[in-house]
Amino acid sequence: MDFDALEEAEEQLEDADSELETAFLQAVGVKDVKDLHDRETIELCGAKLTGLPCLKLQKLRRLQVKRCDLQQLPSSLGRMCNLRHLNLAENRLEGLPEQLVMLESLEELDLADNRLLQLPDDMKRLENLQQLNVRKNLLSRLPSLGDSLLEVDASQNRLDTFPDLGPRSQLRTLWLGGNQIPELPETVNCRSLVGLQLAQNMLQVLPKSLGTLRQLQHLDLSENCLMTLPKEIFEQLKQLCSLDLTSNRICGLEPLGVLPDLRKLAASDNAIERLPDDFDEFLALRTLELVGNPVVAKMQLSKQHPAWLGLYLLQSVGSLRECHLVDDESLKELPAMVDGGRLCLQGQGLRSLPRSICLVNLVQQLDVSSNRLTELPAALGKLPLRELCVANNQLRELPSSFSDLTQLQQIDASNNQLQQLPEDLTPLGENLVNIQLAQNRLLKLPDSFCSLARLRRADLTQNRLVTLPRNIGKLLQLEWLGLGRSDLVELPRSFRRLQRLTQLHLAGTPLASTLLQVEDLPEQRILWEMNQWGKLAVINIHAQQQGKIPETLVKWRWATLPPARDGNADVHQSQSGYETKKPKAREKVQASEGLVADVAEVVQALRHRLDETERGQMQQLMRHLFREWHPDKRHDDEKVLATRVFQWLQEVKVHYLH
Repeated sequence: MDFDALEEAEEQLEDADSELETAFLQAVGVKDVKDLHDRETIELCGAKLTGLPCLKLQKLRRLQVKRCDLQQLPSSLGRMCNLRHLNLAENRLEGLPEQLVMLESLEELDLADNRLLQLPDDMKRLENLQQLNVRKNLLSRLPSLGDSLLEVDASQNRLDTFPDLGPRSQLRTLWLGGNQIPELPETVNCRSLVGLQLAQNMLQVLPKSLGTLRQLQHLDLSENCLMTLPKEIFEQLKQLCSLDLTSNRICGLEPLGVLPDLRKLAASDNAIERLPDDFDEFLALRTLELVGNPVVAKMQLSKQHPAWLGLYLLQSVGSLRECHLVDDESLKELPAMVDGGRLCLQGQGLRSLPRSICLVNLVQQLDVSSNRLTELPAALGKLPLRELCVANNQLRELPSSFSDLTQLQQIDASNNQLQQLPEDLTPLGENLVNIQLAQNRLLKLPDSFCSLARLRRADLTQNRLVTLPRNIGKLLQLEWLGLGRSDLVELPRSFRRLQRLTQLHLAGTPLASTLLQVEDLPEQRILWEMNQWGKLAVINIHAQQQGKIPETLVKWRWATLPPARDGNADVHQSQSGYETKKPKAREKVQASEGLVADVAEVVQALRHRLDETERGQMQQLMRHLFREWHPDKRHDDEKVLATRVFQWLQEVKVHYLH
């Protein structure tokens, strides 16, 4: 280029800069550049500027040239050494001068909504930069960023890799939504992150390293391709407040565990089939979105779906205020689960009972029968229950707090796997009138069972009870007692005090067989007296029995009554008044009673032995036991004991041999 051409080009540049300067001054509202020398703030919005003039504004601290059609920036921009805030958003910039990194005092840089293809490689030189906004550009990568940055918004670009964050990064918020990132790095160094937005990317899996971001409070993973949520990640994110999983392919929320501070969970448009069993423990949750999931379709089909319970508990004892299940308003309000103090969860396939249910102080009647429960919440005793039905489950024990249900009037725990009851049932004695424990595996009743002073009905059918508590006679209000198909071999002497008992069911017990086959048993005399002088109108001792009482009952009046424990002659009422047993008869019965007292110990030992024997050896062992305990092979003083044990073997052989 010759000298004349060069001079002409310089003149054109000067003219162009002069035009830019004139337009800039007009936009700012001043006549001369000198009027800007002391300015600390210049804010322009909507002015028609194609560029900025070369100005040396040393005192300028804030410069905003927003929505002004800027296409380029002068290199002199880097000389504004005191500039703290630079906003060039919503222009048409395609590139930045390298001198931009000379703005060492810069704290905030907003380049959003331009046409930038890249940022200067030396962005780390901006050592005081805290906020960077490059949203809505055409960036395919981010350069290494300085450790001073606190907020970065690079959403809606063309990024295909996660930015390089140094181990000393102080970054707290990172927005990367609307890019093309297919995966996250195995190591995410930024432990100070509080907010991470990764929506609208191409993520298929989450790395375990995401769990190291333990300060994370807001996580947006919406509109990706996620199918699973690694449990090891979310069990570490205990400070998470909001989680957006919308529009993925997630099948379940179980890996989330319980996030104690979670306030918002958006999981619409996924493949969620059911809610976790412990979902009710998200007690801080205020907003829930589940629109477009299979679980919602199932919930709409039945108001008895178990998911309704979790949502009800979150609303009644938790913080849930917004629950979006469908797009329209058809499910704007959750159905009421408690009706008149009654909560019915019968047959809902529950595998566990939510612990938070113990906080619903409106529940007085609770029915969780016909589920798959293996245990009840430890805090069950906090409920003001009057009726409790846990029948047809798989319970092995009742919680110790069961005794705290002091207002309980009825309990049905039949058809479970209970082996024992809580030791202290005394607090229930004030109100409990009906207890149903049929079809369990109870080996014995605690002594405190006898303190249920108001008990009127007790069904203990089909258990493994060998004896009853010695003080069973304290249940003075008892009217109905079911002991059928158990291992019962005797009745305690105090049984005769149950003067209000109207029905007694013993069919299928060794004792029933003994009553029919052996004469002169204390139990025969007890039952005869209770029928004659008490209210016992039904005595059922075998399945084919015709009538309410055994045909042989009339003969039982001659059986010997067991003596009193203190050794005194037993006095009992008869039709003619009072009579005293002769000492000889008393001594005979006392000897027999001592043997009968051993039956429980023998039967329990035999039961344990049979339970431990392999099925292939069962038949041989059973034959041996029948020979050993046959009454004909015993001495006279052992015949009573042998007879009762033999009858027990007869009753249980079907169970062990088939």
